[in-house]
Parts: sequence; structure tokens; C-alpha cells
Amino acid sequence: MIKTLVIFLLLIFSISASGQTAFGYGTRQCGEMIEDDLSGDQLDRFSYISWIHGFLTRISGEYGRGDIAAELSNEEMYSSVLGLCKQQPDRLVVSAVEYWVFAELLTQ
Repeated sequence: MIKTLVIFLLLIFSISASGQTAFGYGTRQCGEMIEDDLSGDQLDRFSYISWIHGFLTRISGEYGRGDIAAELSNEEMYSSVLGLCKQQPDRLVVSAVEYWVFAELLTQ
């Protein structure tokens, strides 16, 4: 009985932990990122890059992979995400970053 209860509680907590919340620039729509890029505002560009770095730090720690983007410059990271956003401007920036990380970076 206790073993069953422990397994049940572990399942509940693991399911709850899988939900993630994004804040900041990651919650913007890709269309906004495209507009910000076209405006040439360097503060916005820096903010997107910083947000991407934070996301990568979280993923690197969670998956124990070290710095998964160590070989990439800030410009390469930004351009990769911007390119995905241009393909689907209605998606959120966080979903473009997730796709980039899981479909490209972690599969190499």
C-alpha cells in the first residue's frame, strides 16, 4: 500500500513538473521579433539574445549536456531563431527556440 502511494505521488509530481512557464521576450509572438529586428533596435536584439541564453542555460542544466551552444555566436543563435520565426510568425518565440534546441542543437 505504501509503495503504491509513493509511486502515485511521484507520478503526480513528475507530471506537474513537466509544465513550464515562459516570461519576458520568449512570450512575444514571432511577428513581434521580426518587427523588432526590422526596426534595428539593438536593445531588443540584446534582450532576445539574453532570453535565448537563459533558455539554453536551463536546458543545458536539465539535460546535463553542458553548454549546448558553445560553438555558436550570439548572432548565429539569434539568426537561427529569427529564421524559424519568419517561417511561422504567429508562433511564440519560446516555441521557435524550443524547436531550434530540440530539433537542431540536441540532435547533433
